[in-house]
Amino acid sequence: MKSKHYVVALIATVFSGSLILTAPLYALDVSAPVVHLSILAGSYEESEPLSVSAKVTDDQGINHVVLHYRKSDDSAGSFSSLIMKQNPETSTYSASIPQADLSPPGLEYYVEAVDAMGNVSQDPFPSHPLVVTINPKDQPPKSTKTKWLWVLAGAVAAGAALASGSGGDSGGGNVDVAGDSNSSLTVSAPLPE
Repeated sequence: MKSKHYVVALIATVFSGSLILTAPLYALDVSAPVVHLSILAGSYEESEPLSVSAKVTDDQGINHVVLHYRKSDDSAGSFSSLIMKQNPETSTYSASIPQADLSPPGLEYYVEAVDAMGNVSQDPFPSHPLVVTINPKDQPPKSTKTKWLWVLAGAVAAGAALASGSGGDSGGGNVDVAGDSNSSLTVSAPLPE
């Protein structure tokens, strides 16, 4: 986004002499900082601090960048705030949410940047914060392997039902499973999480 600047200049001429007075030039900054928040993917454990970073740029300079966060099951509650520190070599700002503030089921968060002229940007908006899942420290992250086991078991059961001849005659006649045309198939698998 291009920044919009309005330059204000005051020039006064004194007619009794050849003196021209010039006031300093002031640039009016009306563009807010640009924030590119690094989205936290996956889930995290409550046993260690959680680092959040964002690339923040502005044509007039950044005053400060703040990380706002709260528990995800307390969406009516107020946000806690941490000042994000700039990496001196880049325009990346980061902050670590303390371990004491991390608890299941997770966190909602957003970043706010204020430039030197007081213009504010938020990514995303506080009304629609990003969410990250926090797992209990003694419980490993949930696996999708059990879900796939159930999909496989369902495919085997469907194949067995088709093979049992419950459909029409496909040229080979009905298949008799274990001598009984009303056979059943039992699949044992762990319960999904």
